Amino acid sequence: IMAQRVAITGVVLAAGLASRFGGKVKGLTAVGPKGESMLEIAMGQLKTCGVSDLCVIASEQTYDQLFGLLKDSFLDLPVRYVFQKRPEWRRKPLGTVDAVVAIEGHVHNAFVVVNADTIYGLEPLQWICDYLREHDDTTACCSAYALRHCLPENGSKVNRAVIKRDASNKLLSIDEQYNISVGDIGTAYTGQELTSLNVFGFRPAHVALMRASLQQWLAVLVNPAEGKEPEYILADWINTSAAAASDALIMTVLGPTECTPLEITFPDDALLVAAVLSKEAQVA
Repeated sequence: IMAQRVAITGVVLAAGLASRFGGKVKGLTAVGPKGESMLEIAMGQLKTCGVSDLCVIASEQTYDQLFGLLKDSFLDLPVRYVFQKRPEWRRKPLGTVDAVVAIEGHVHNAFVVVNADTIYGLEPLQWICDYLREHDDTTACCSAYALRHCLPENGSKVNRAVIKRDASNKLLSIDEQYNISVGDIGTAYTGQELTSLNVFGFRPAHVALMRASLQQWLAVLVNPAEGKEPEYILADWINTSAAAASDALIMTVLGPTECTPLEITFPDDALLVAAVLSKEAQVA
């Protein structure tokens, strides 16, 4: 009974605008059978998994669009907004570690991090929420997908983050693999490789560790090549921290799930996602 009372916040990464989408928030693309957006469907799944409230990481560019949809309460979940500020010397924000660091002082309990433009499926979200409730400790977790479920059916090439774990399911590394397509299954890949889609469960103590690592990263950030702006992303922080001898980060890998995540990278993808959701609604 106690397990159910643990508050878990849904932290939504929504500070980025998509140039391919005419400067709109990708997650606000309508894909559902009743015209629901990606974000509405994703938030509905978080509610089903028992999150207690939402913390949306917005930017000055995305806040109005996000508030227009979610307001101060969405599906009876309280919603608060924190801002990821872009340094004046950059065109783009500093990355997803900086985004999560923005919640420091605002979220005081365990939290699940999701992208605003991905529908993850109930099972992987439920696993993370259950883990955070059942393990009253300092460990983090992530849900893994099978690679074959994470590649576009049309054969286009994508980058995917492949997870390595040890026999006790402790994460060893997340390695970005480039230009993978469905045609590589059976040759370069088996299709069963564990894949991360940026859905993680963390504790408040992890945010302070992220902030310290971000400050170190900024301190040694050399002037990048013209037009190149490196970002410090969660997978980079996880790799550095999981490899550290201090055990500062122990992350348990859950899964793999058989769910197929739904994402939008290009505007045409919205039609594919809508077709999948429409088929699911008919089956239901």
